[in-house]
Amino acid sequence: MRAVVARTRDPHTFAVEEVDEREPGPHEVAVSVTLAGVSFGDVLIATGRYQIVPEPPFVPGSEGIGVVTSVGPGVTSVAPGDKVMFYGFVPGPLRRRSTVGTFAERAIVPCANLVRQPAGMSDAAAVLFRTSFETAFHALTLGRVEPGETVLVLGAGGAIGGAAVRLGKALGAKVIASASTAAKREAALAAGADHVVDSRSLRWREEVEALAGGGLDVVVDPVGGEATELAVRSLRFGGRCLVVGFAAGTVPRIPANLLIMKAASLVGVNLLRFNEEFPDRARAMVEELLVLVEQGRVSPPTAYEEFGLGDVAEVLTRAGERGANTRLVINPSLP
Repeated sequence: MRAVVARTRDPHTFAVEEVDEREPGPHEVAVSVTLAGVSFGDVLIATGRYQIVPEPPFVPGSEGIGVVTSVGPGVTSVAPGDKVMFYGFVPGPLRRRSTVGTFAERAIVPCANLVRQPAGMSDAAAVLFRTSFETAFHALTLGRVEPGETVLVLGAGGAIGGAAVRLGKALGAKVIASASTAAKREAALAAGADHVVDSRSLRWREEVEALAGGGLDVVVDPVGGEATELAVRSLRFGGRCLVVGFAAGTVPRIPANLLIMKAASLVGVNLLRFNEEFPDRARAMVEELLVLVEQGRVSPPTAYEEFGLGDVAEVLTRAGERGANTRLVINPSLP
């Protein structure tokens, strides 16, 4: 089969190669990959800057959709012909050096990594759904978001930020979206945000607090950098800041006295470890999230740009720039 093979950590050296296939082992599933999502996380993984650090050579790609072609011993949750959404990493102790690799025509996937694609969900909605929406939903669940509360979403133009906007509204919150460009702010409004703010504004904190009516209940923060402390300072008494990641490239240092003064909570959000440590709870969370989609309370975005396997360097470069609002997808049937 054809697959992208990374023999170094420089995406410009990644190449499409013919690789050997194998049959699925116990609790594994063979999947014919229909589409593979491409995200900023894939860039971090491919270049060795993430908690998943596969050793070359490996097949990159962390998320995809496809059709089950065969199952290994012990698999009862899916059968050949089922459409599934799956993650491209190996759970458990091997996660730091192993990926399934979705940038390929076919993949052998641990059963724990996949769920059936709902009948009413299009491929366009499904391909980039799991990582962003499950992360955002996990964050909002940890943040105990209640109807009527005010939620600030940092990096609202990104995949996780955009999912948090949609889910925050589905949970009944008032959502303020912070993003760096007019296009991203327009996208946040289209996703349901009640208000938007320019993350580059010199009066950002004052604007946020004015929109929040005195203070924020919850902050969803996949950005880090200087914005984190400003957001924590804008929390109301008892507020919660959900730390998802550091897309800005800087890990913030929060003065601990701020937490005491506001009785505030900093909550770390780690979906990968949550899936590993509490698989039953993680599965229940996914099912609850899919119910929101099936009920029409959450509508995932569906527009994307499509590339072939041979475009991997270009598409990872685009994903790493994070300047566009466009979702990026690899179609393994293309050259």
